[in-house]
Amino acid sequence: MLGLTVKISRATSDVGRVLINSTVGILGFMDIASKMDIPSYKEDFGQTLGYWGIGTGPYYVMPFFGPSSWRDVVGSIPDWYAQPTLYLRDPVARWGSTALYPVDTRADLLEAGEAFDQAALDPYVFARDAYFQRRRNEVYDGNPPDIDWQLPVPGADADPTPDAVPFPDTADPAPTQPNSKTFQ
Repeated sequence: MLGLTVKISRATSDVGRVLINSTVGILGFMDIASKMDIPSYKEDFGQTLGYWGIGTGPYYVMPFFGPSSWRDVVGSIPDWYAQPTLYLRDPVARWGSTALYPVDTRADLLEAGEAFDQAALDPYVFARDAYFQRRRNEVYDGNPPDIDWQLPVPGADADPTPDAVPFPDTADPAPTQPNSKTFQ
């Protein structure tokens, strides 16, 4: 997925990791590339869609998989088909590795459980905000653009003393003419 986001140096690093780990690392059973300080970049198709401007969509929590958004669910379809274990010929090996995928995903989510329980006043809002912040950080490779959190103030550019219609005198029953400058 790195190639679709035009991150050539990261894609080259990941290809180098695969080559080193699949040869020196005995078909990938050992992670030699990490010992050689070659960085690993975890990218998915949801990040690629975010890079190309697709919005996150609504937030929801998937049973056993944790928080997600519609963009990441759509992105998980190409990610599923990009798994090399899906194409193993031996059905026992294929289904065994397929069954380990959700277990591994769930184990990754359990690591954050204690911090989550201690930090959250409202667990749903905390999880949602943390999820979107993490995904935004991943889409922009740890350098997301600044968000302007300041809300516009209506009439902030207006003259502080505009011509106003005077408050009508309730004692005078005669109708008054409004100031023509006010109703332009």
